[in-house]
Amino acid sequence: MTTGRRQAAFRAWMVEAGLRPTAIALKSGVAATTIYSFLQGKTSGLRGDAEERIAAAYGVTVDDMFGGSDAAGGASEPRGAGIDEAILLLEIWRDVPPERRAEALDALGRFRR
Repeated sequence: MTTGRRQAAFRAWMVEAGLRPTAIALKSGVAATTIYSFLQGKTSGLRGDAEERIAAAYGVTVDDMFGGSDAAGGASEPRGAGIDEAILLLEIWRDVPPERRAEALDALGRFRR
């Protein structure tokens, strides 16, 4: 998996879990600057044991954070319609006020039909 895909998959995991880099840093002990540098493309990956420390802090595997792996042992592409679309939908959902979410879900249900 390319660095850009790993960044997108990690960002999608963060959004899905409702996490921010600073919260991840506090819980895992990985410096927030390390996480921000990776997400901004300043570094090609999380160095050392940072990936394992973050995964352990949240009770997930490294594969869970980066979209899984294929049977050959390499990283696979993220599943679904597309990681960029998934991130956009999650970011939009976070902006929907809680009192309007039932209405939004109803509208989505009508749209899918």
